[in-house]
Amino acid sequence: MKVANVTFHGIGNTGTDVCAEERDVWLREAQFKAVLEVIRGRVGVCITVDDGNASDMEIVAPALRERNMGASFFVPVGLLGQSGYMSKSDVRQLAEAGFVIGSHGMKHLDWRKLNDDDLRCEVHDSRQILEQMIGRSVREASCPFGSYDLRVLRFLKQAGYRRVYTSDRGSASRQAWLQARNTISAWDDPVSVEKMLSKGPLSPDLIMCRIKTAIKRLR
Repeated sequence: MKVANVTFHGIGNTGTDVCAEERDVWLREAQFKAVLEVIRGRVGVCITVDDGNASDMEIVAPALRERNMGASFFVPVGLLGQSGYMSKSDVRQLAEAGFVIGSHGMKHLDWRKLNDDDLRCEVHDSRQILEQMIGRSVREASCPFGSYDLRVLRFLKQAGYRRVYTSDRGSASRQAWLQARNTISAWDDPVSVEKMLSKGPLSPDLIMCRIKTAIKRLR
């Protein structure tokens, strides 16, 4: 069975804490909730939330609970407690509420650009810290910036993750170890999201996504 994974980042007012490159994936609260209504009740769509922004606890989690929807939150543990990010207590509360907690590394760095020691810290140490924080296993990770290559995938396998999320777009087998995701951007609305989720596997852009993904796995 195929699944379409959608990814949210920050929600609400961008403020001064949001860097320029993040503004492209930052949604207004009303916009976010309108997109949720498109996803709500739709079979084969899974929600993921990246970056550990404070809005995850303030806006995202309450909106999901109101609609009885689940999600996986991917957290950069080295940034927790800093301005604009969730606290460790917030992450524990999300886990206790039944949401999945996964690793987004330590400091939201491009994993392809790191040496082996730093990469091991990002994918291995972050998992251990998260597990100690929430008192349960952490089995999922998402690649910051969607950046990965064969070496990154090898480190993630060695760290013991059972599922790894990218930003490659398109659908994925529910059982696949590597999961493509579809980022919801600041320009999306219910119409564009509906169109994205309705695309068939043979649409030209999704075929191109699969080709690019295959290349990334081998580089």
